[in-house]
Amino acid sequence: MLSKRLNQLHRRFERWMYANRLSLPDFLGIGAQKCGTTWLYENLLVHPELYLPDYKEIEYFDKNFDKSLRWYGALFATAGKKKKGEISPSYCYLSKEQILFLRTLMPEIRLILILRNPVERSWSHAMHRLVTSTGRQLEEIEDLEFYTLFEKKSFQKQGDYPTMLENWLEVFPREQLFVGLFEDIVHYPQRLLRQVFAHIGVSAEVDWSAFPFQDVIVPPTGPDIATHDFGRGVRLATHRRTDTFMPAKYRRFLTDLYLSDIKVLGDRYELPVEQWLEG
Repeated sequence: MLSKRLNQLHRRFERWMYANRLSLPDFLGIGAQKCGTTWLYENLLVHPELYLPDYKEIEYFDKNFDKSLRWYGALFATAGKKKKGEISPSYCYLSKEQILFLRTLMPEIRLILILRNPVERSWSHAMHRLVTSTGRQLEEIEDLEFYTLFEKKSFQKQGDYPTMLENWLEVFPREQLFVGLFEDIVHYPQRLLRQVFAHIGVSAEVDWSAFPFQDVIVPPTGPDIATHDFGRGVRLATHRRTDTFMPAKYRRFLTDLYLSDIKVLGDRYELPVEQWLEG
């Protein structure tokens, strides 16, 4: 049934797009949030064969879906012969129906998903919500505030990688989805970028001195020591890990919360996530 609906919608939109000459992306960075998508955007932005809009998180297929498809296509109209794309980490949470519509528009789209240890991702998110956004210090936050946030379904959804992968892979073939790990941004950033370039279909023979691949371009999750300002509100933080700032009681709680999901990622999707259970 899904395949039949997809083919019907595809034929309909194929005719419509031909008539309107839309310029749509060749690749999408779909997430996940707090997993290094700003780092990915800043690096793809300087590749000579790639075109990205001058701001991240277009969010057309969720938050801006009230705007026309012509508006979305206009964002890529000046790409020329470059491979064009955008990065909106909220896309990883799209419903199957929304993903189906997306594939109908762009059946050959290349997808990029970066995953981070859900324990670390959750802590980064919690720090942003309860500390960075409020201007308070970590020591001022009561335990109950953290546990209440951790237990919210909307909060847990953002670390529910198995459901995320299931939704996307029910609509798209596996070869169109590249899944990388945040840990590779920290330890093997150039290798990860080469893999992403190959997935998109552009050269890895580039002037690497132009790429900020060795920089950690993520929102701060501990003491904020900014060493560079990229503009557009993007900062480079000197720290690379969050475990220095995560009390053991919260780590135990979050590890128990996401243990079964981590095992599913390793067993069902053969992702090298054993490292997330170490220590």
